Amino acid sequence: MARIRGGTLGTPSGKVGNTVYKHKNKKTIAYQLNEAYNKSNSEAALKNEEIFTKITKFCNFVNRPPLVKTVWKFAKMPGHYTNLMIFKYNHNNIKSWGISSEFHILPPNFYYKNKNISLDKDKLTLEFSVTPPLEYLKRQDEFFDPPFTFLALIHAEDPVVPDAKPNKVNLFLSEKPKEYDKDDDGIITFTFDTEKDSFSFIDNFKTVIVFPAVVSINQPALIYKWAHIGGFYIKGSKPANPIPKPAPPPEAPNKSFFIEYD
Repeated sequence: MARIRGGTLGTPSGKVGNTVYKHKNKKTIAYQLNEAYNKSNSEAALKNEEIFTKITKFCNFVNRPPLVKTVWKFAKMPGHYTNLMIFKYNHNNIKSWGISSEFHILPPNFYYKNKNISLDKDKLTLEFSVTPPLEYLKRQDEFFDPPFTFLALIHAEDPVVPDAKPNKVNLFLSEKPKEYDKDDDGIITFTFDTEKDSFSFIDNFKTVIVFPAVVSINQPALIYKWAHIGGFYIKGSKPANPIPKPAPPPEAPNKSFFIEYD
């Protein structure tokens, strides 16, 4: 609220509309406040807000396994915290597609060449080979040697029954076996040791994505190598169109108003 001080006509003080009057060094100075705009409630803006919340929770879940955190730290990706590293690396794909096969649970390194992924309600089997990357991180070389730790993240969404609970499921597996199969062509086959009906929830969802990875650890030297490529659809497919972008906010008016009493 503005006040009138002294003089025949008085001197304004405080806020009048979008103009604020202040007194400094026996002078009255006025300046214009920026126009305020209401938060956009467009369908695109609300959808993007929902996706942002969903992705943030997903990145926090991906970040929970200690080995995932260690790999991101070892890679020295941008970001102070590993969950922020995961978000930053996936940011562009997140903006366009949300959680899709383009999401990466580990940073780039060796190439995970998928041959097949088999998932039913009881077991998950990975078949793949590993090829060297074009460039190596410091302290790494071209050899991808055991012991291996096999990782897999399963993401399920879009319930078959609308509004059913839960509306999504995230499940993470990690296993360091003593034995695994590898044929003469270098194809590795590994089945996670899981209980019966461990993955029965997949029948309740239209979209199921598996994000596989494998990590090689030289424990004495604390050198990590890993292979990952993204996700693979067991059910559903990548959306045909990217997430619509919200309309930009209206441009603030370019105007100002100054007054000085001396």
